[in-house]
Amino acid sequence: MNPSSHKVEAYARALHGIAEANHCVDALADDLGHLVAFIHKTPSVRQFLVDDQVTMPAKQNALAELLGGQLHPLLVPFTLLLAAAGDIDLINPLATAFISTAAGETQTAIGEIHSAVALSPEKLAAIETEVSRTLNRPVRLQPHVMNNILGGIRVKIGDTVIDGTLDTQLEEARRHLIE
Repeated sequence: MNPSSHKVEAYARALHGIAEANHCVDALADDLGHLVAFIHKTPSVRQFLVDDQVTMPAKQNALAELLGGQLHPLLVPFTLLLAAAGDIDLINPLATAFISTAAGETQTAIGEIHSAVALSPEKLAAIETEVSRTLNRPVRLQPHVMNNILGGIRVKIGDTVIDGTLDTQLEEARRHLIE
């Protein structure tokens, strides 16, 4: 996956999270499609959004005036965020990713993986594949190195925890010995 794909995926997840929190996933999906069409049909808007000479307040005012009453209110600041980050050209693939997520086509579970040492990208990908197979859906894990883990890994996705740490194995062995 190339860096822009990671960005698109991150933006789509962020927007989806905002939409879910505000109970407006369908409305944002519809309006995001309209926004993409508008930017595509009006190249001067895209140029305006990437112009470094135009201040963010000016861009915000112009977008609010142009689109404010026609789009969901959350899309204007999100579009400005994309413009400020220099990522306005990702709006089309972002809309596709968001709409796919909203439609339930790619419900990637986001979680964390804790380990005693840093994991190579290959090892992380292999663990993601195995956890995806176990949970029966795509999984993306954010790695974290933890000094308090002796060895092994702990994966946490929502309320699901898969604990394969040496610490847990030693604790289980201790409990068995006590019994």
